[in-house]
Amino acid sequence: MAERIDYYNGTVLLHSTAGGTGSGLGSALLEHLRDEYPAHLLLSIAVAPFASGETPLQHYNSLLCLSWLQQYADAVLFFQNDLILKHISKSAAKAGDPLGTSVSVSMEDLNGYIGHTLCNLFLPLWSSERKRNAFFSEPWELVQSLCPNPALKYITPMHAESSSCTWEQLFTKAGHQNTAATSRHTMSLAVVARGNEVSIKQFSDSTNSAEKRLKQMYRTVEWNPFPVDFRLSHEPHLGAQKMLTVLANSAHIVEHMESVLQRAGEMYREGAYLHWYERYGCGKETFEEAFETMREVVSKYSRLQ
Repeated sequence: MAERIDYYNGTVLLHSTAGGTGSGLGSALLEHLRDEYPAHLLLSIAVAPFASGETPLQHYNSLLCLSWLQQYADAVLFFQNDLILKHISKSAAKAGDPLGTSVSVSMEDLNGYIGHTLCNLFLPLWSSERKRNAFFSEPWELVQSLCPNPALKYITPMHAESSSCTWEQLFTKAGHQNTAATSRHTMSLAVVARGNEVSIKQFSDSTNSAEKRLKQMYRTVEWNPFPVDFRLSHEPHLGAQKMLTVLANSAHIVEHMESVLQRAGEMYREGAYLHWYERYGCGKETFEEAFETMREVVSKYSRLQ
């Protein structure tokens, strides 16, 4: 298909990191695309499994998939089921149950959250406000804005929408998903906001204060002169009057990576389930390389300051 179009920018691949198809076939496709089109951009939209477990092989699969993403993708838009579940539960929480433990959340709710986030990011933006460079009309602009260091490429999206909340309240809701971001440094941030003309004008007038708040909240690195990017649109979508997505390339991703390394390492040291991989040519050397790759990524993110 790439040969039949006038101009090929790159490929966006949506997959999971836990199951055999998402992690295995997804990784193989990335490697093949990188070999075939080395100069074009590859964006992975990856979904991490629940830490409690979805399959006995998910920790191995996640380890191998993450190491392949590090080698072959230009950027990874990284969703975590646990963080999404926590966010939806808190958003629906009522008085007396601040954590939303009694809220019933379905897989449809989780998939809807991911879908709304991606729509907010990639649907056309209609606005006269252009903050620092172009809109995210193409996924590649997102990569260029959020990944100034090609070795650090994991982007965590945080999304909130409402027809009654203020922008301040939406920022708070989006921030519910990951409090760990406040204790580690962040390399870059991007904010995509949609609303009617009046609300977007209000947002536009307050971008300086919003940028200051985000820098403090996420402890942005000092060496990045423009760590926060804003994209505004006066055309709301999907029935919500206001939609807000915050994208963070932050060292908080280390929490997930360390968990994968620990759990996969415990199984690996006991030799558990390795025979399932060895029959397909994935031996100990492949695992050792994956462990080393991800330890290096954790080390680089941990040194952000």
